[in-house]
Amino acid sequence: MSRRGIVVAVTAAVGVLALLAGALFLLLPPGNGDTSHVSRRVVDAGGRSRQDIDAAMDAVEREFAGGYEDCTLTDLWFDGRADREPEYQDEYGAENVLVLDSRFTTGRRAHPSFTRTTRCSWEWILVRDGAGWRVADAGQG
Repeated sequence: MSRRGIVVAVTAAVGVLALLAGALFLLLPPGNGDTSHVSRRVVDAGGRSRQDIDAAMDAVEREFAGGYEDCTLTDLWFDGRADREPEYQDEYGAENVLVLDSRFTTGRRAHPSFTRTTRCSWEWILVRDGAGWRVADAGQG
């Protein structure tokens, strides 16, 4: 085979591999939300116990991991000084409401409702059901 033939064959092989990699990228599921490097903090506990706040943060991390594909949770915090809970108590018909704030980044394969490859600020509204917290709502805060 001539030198030109080898160059054409190698170029064609590289092109085919690039097409296969692109197809694989589009077909594989994006995976779960990443919570492995989240920075948790409590600005002001506002009369709540650290154990209570940690339990709510655990609920947010579970929700994020299961439903925010190709996103990475970077910051999660509670600030009791904001005192937003009373406004949500009536809305969700619950006596025990807790609001957390977060930041996360989105990847290229994140849900189309997110701007891809960007940083988002998110508010999480949690309601205590029985002994544990559940995420009642989340969105831009």
